[in-house]
Amino acid sequence: MLAGALLTVWIQSQMKQSSSRLPAPEENSAISMDNKNRDTKVGELEIVIADLTARQGELQSKFNEAQDALEKSNQECARRKMKTEELLTQVDKLMTELKSSEPKCENTDHISTNLQTELATEGSNPADQPPILPSAMPRDATGLC
Repeated sequence: MLAGALLTVWIQSQMKQSSSRLPAPEENSAISMDNKNRDTKVGELEIVIADLTARQGELQSKFNEAQDALEKSNQECARRKMKTEELLTQVDKLMTELKSSEPKCENTDHISTNLQTELATEGSNPADQPPILPSAMPRDATGLC
């Protein structure tokens, strides 16, 4: 019986405490408005998050496309660089080959002197004759001596 009495007292004290914690009706409507405002804000934020997530997907897709294009461009650049290096190597080889195959022109000044001497010995006056210059010497088909 004593236990029943104690239980009753305890229940009554808990009811008093819980009733003192309940908001007044005007506070209840303010809390309700705050909850509605929060729900509205949460809904707006959820929409913003969904939009940002969609935008992130679009941007990621564009980024991936740009990255692929950059990679292809870099590969093309590397291919062109290799081709340029090959061509430069070929040009160097051809220039070396050309230089080694050029006929060596001798000094032709002595030819002009010899001709003038021959003309002088034949009785002609070399002063009356224009000198034969090395540039007037016959050339082969390549224009070389």
